[in-house]
Amino acid sequence: MSFIAARPRHAARTCGFRSTRQCSAQHHYPSGINRTIDTWVTHSRLERYNAVLDDSIFPSDTSSRIRETVRSKKSEQALAQLGDLIHDAGDLRIALDEFVSKRSVKGVRGVESLARKMDVLGCDRGSGVDLWFALIAAYGRLGRLNSVSRCFKFARTTGRWFGGEKDVIYTNQFLHALHSDTQRLFVRFRQFMQEGAVLDTGSFNVLLKSCMKEGDTRRAKMVLSWMSEQRQQPDGISYSTLIKIFSYGNNFDGVLYVMDLMDINGFTPTDEVLSNLLVACGSACQHDTALMIWRDIKRARGNEPMPLPLYESMMISCNQASHGERSLELLDEMKEHGLVPTVKAYNLALSACRAQPGKRSRPIDLINAINIFSEMKVKNVCLDQFTYGQLFEISADAEQGQIASWLHKSMVLDNIRPNVIISTSLMKAYIRGGMVDEAMSLFRKMIWGPATLKPTGATYRTLAKELRERCHVPEALQIYTAMRKAKFAPNNIEFQKLISAAAETAFSSGDAHLQQEVAQLCRISSLSTIDLHGTSRYEARAAVLCVLGMIVTEYRQRNKAPGPLTIIVGRGGHSEDNKPVLGSVVRSMLVDLLRFNLDDTEDEAEELQPILRKEGRIVIPSTVLLEWLQGHKG
Repeated sequence: MSFIAARPRHAARTCGFRSTRQCSAQHHYPSGINRTIDTWVTHSRLERYNAVLDDSIFPSDTSSRIRETVRSKKSEQALAQLGDLIHDAGDLRIALDEFVSKRSVKGVRGVESLARKMDVLGCDRGSGVDLWFALIAAYGRLGRLNSVSRCFKFARTTGRWFGGEKDVIYTNQFLHALHSDTQRLFVRFRQFMQEGAVLDTGSFNVLLKSCMKEGDTRRAKMVLSWMSEQRQQPDGISYSTLIKIFSYGNNFDGVLYVMDLMDINGFTPTDEVLSNLLVACGSACQHDTALMIWRDIKRARGNEPMPLPLYESMMISCNQASHGERSLELLDEMKEHGLVPTVKAYNLALSACRAQPGKRSRPIDLINAINIFSEMKVKNVCLDQFTYGQLFEISADAEQGQIASWLHKSMVLDNIRPNVIISTSLMKAYIRGGMVDEAMSLFRKMIWGPATLKPTGATYRTLAKELRERCHVPEALQIYTAMRKAKFAPNNIEFQKLISAAAETAFSSGDAHLQQEVAQLCRISSLSTIDLHGTSRYEARAAVLCVLGMIVTEYRQRNKAPGPLTIIVGRGGHSEDNKPVLGSVVRSMLVDLLRFNLDDTEDEAEELQPILRKEGRIVIPSTVLLEWLQGHKG
């Protein structure tokens, strides 16, 4: 009620009381409450008036207190206090929903225990059954399928579920709780059909939803045959889900089969079904089919305006099929028909401005994106994270770091919080635009920032690749080092190429600091032995170059003759037919790239080949190293 929102305690602080009647008239309380206030205000202290007002006139809302208790306290503490707040099944349902929102299995079990103590679950048909199946749904959302089966078994054995027509809603709730486990769901569904339980179209839609998660077209066809046996006709949800299943399974022929099935059954496609059809055509790059469906939709509607979701679905289809210009035309078309584009439509238009796969970015793409962004600003469209993420990607494609910086300032003014994806796109735009310092500064903020902004494996891979390709090897190594500290596995080919590039840079430039960093990453601890077990070809190349570079540095600084160098190539996972593949790779590099004279004398060749073949190692004599150093120095 309106008088509850304007509480006299706050009014007393702002306007002051000259008389009780003035206050009562000002806030327009009902007459009975005004008389009560007149009586209370006769007390000398305003605090006593406030206390009586809070406790007597405005009693606390039980449901709000339950929600606040569950949200603000740990599960154990909340359960301890809920005993005094919960009085019926409705209160238990509120607490149950809040614990599910917190993903608290302990809280859901506590509500079940509390319901048993209150004997609410023992009620006959009605609230007791509703609460039982609410518990089943809660356990299903939390992935506790054994608890789902246990609760359903109890409900069945105690006569709260009979499988009749009145129980269909509970049957579907139970099936939906099991939908995350497709195998268990189908086994239980077969049991229901064998037992003669009443099933409706919604029951079969649960099966189709489970198939959609894995793109299981085989089971989807089985569900269709079961629906035919049970004489259940698919509805709009069924057809939409079937289209998604075949689309996710990369089976466009199945999508066409669903279209034929709708014609056979005389089903008029709903807007949702048509939207899914258009998107499925785009996923399969069947743009001609999408255009045919689009023309049929427009012809069937005549002068009736096309709904906005259909325009958005067609834009998605065009973007997926790499027809971005057609997507921009659809944006203009919907505005010509008087439709107000949503932020989703504008974001799809921005996606259309990105460079198409296999093509270079064009200046017009960036111009179109900035124009769309300006239009969104003028029309006060609520921009979101996806909007700025697309703009940063377009700026990166155009190698315009300054524009990305300007967009970032606008994002801060719009009070839009960045996420890892947005920050990664922004750093990529900075690097491509020559603003490496800004990119590294943002990266350090992510490292030391909140947990939600910590770099992911994709972030490390993207930054390392961009920095390496633009010859910023020291900065790329910083990214690599941070990746190792964050315990990301160095199994990506990009990082292996990075180490190799860093080693070659250090070798050619003689940078001692860079050599030390590469040595640390390659775990090199000696200048006389290199163990290449468990390394890839890129890492093996980097390790050898690093050690040779360090030998060169030491020879130049101290004029000290080197000792023999042993390179253990091993066999392991990089061998083929039990032959040390790395041995031939390293030896080829030493001979072809570095011009080592390993085969100058017949004795050396005979000495090296048996060692390489039998023991999986290459030994470079000190005389060969010294000769190479003198030539390298010259």
